[in-house]
Order: sequence, then structure tokens, then C-alpha cells
Amino acid sequence: MVSLAFGTGNSAVSFADFGGGPSGGVHNIAHQSKNATTVDALSTITEWYAARVTEFVQSLAAIPEAGGTMLDNTLILFFSETGQYHEHNDIPLAVIGGKNLGNVGNRVLRYSRQVNDVGMAIAKQLQLPVTTFGDARWYKGPAPELFA
Repeated sequence: MVSLAFGTGNSAVSFADFGGGPSGGVHNIAHQSKNATTVDALSTITEWYAARVTEFVQSLAAIPEAGGTMLDNTLILFFSETGQYHEHNDIPLAVIGGKNLGNVGNRVLRYSRQVNDVGMAIAKQLQLPVTTFGDARWYKGPAPELFA
């Protein structure tokens, strides 16, 4: 199991440094008032991250491997630790790849649970010897139906 973080919820990365993105730290932008400018800035940042993940996914899909491609044998959980404006509701996430690991794909599931529960469902599917995932205060158990 590998984890890759682009940054933290307290990120001071300024996307102006990447050419054309919003200036100011991501964390500071997320705490600004909810208006069109802030929504546009956060959308631009999210699109940048999503494009990097898309490039990575496409590169895995292009590598032949036993039973299909490297993407078929790799399970990616793509998410943010918070929703827009640092809220802990409606955190979007995507489970990508992993066809040979039991990911059905091409579905949309909606949970009123925390990301911890999705992580535990993945750990259980991969038969990892763990009994909780993340902060126990937010953990209800493995998210149901993730692996149908």
C-alpha cells in the first residue's frame, strides 16, 4: 500500500507559481467568503490536481501487465481530506482502477460516512490485517457495497 499526498489541508501552495492559477495559499483561499471568485479559484486548483491524477492513471493503463494493465492491478483512492471551504461534508472521492483487485467501477455511491470507512473497506478487500482506519472517533466500519 502506498500513499501520495500533494499537500495538506493547511497548504500554502500558490498556484500562481504553476502558471495562471490563483495566487495565495490554498488554505487561505478555502477560508475566504463563498463567492464566485473563491469558487473559481478552488475549481481551478481541483482541476489541476485532477489532471495530474488523470495523467498518472493513463500512464498505468498504458503498461501491459499480467491480467491486463498495471491499472487493473493498482487501486487508487483519490480524495481531499476536506470538502470545499474546509467542510467535512460531501467529500468527493474516486476509487480508480483495481479491476483485478475487485473494484467493479462505473458506479456512483453516496455515503453519509467518513473517508476512514472507505479506507477500511479497501483495506478489508486487500486483506490487510487492520481493524480500524484513521481516527476512531470518525470510524463506523467498512463502507458497504464499495466492492460488490
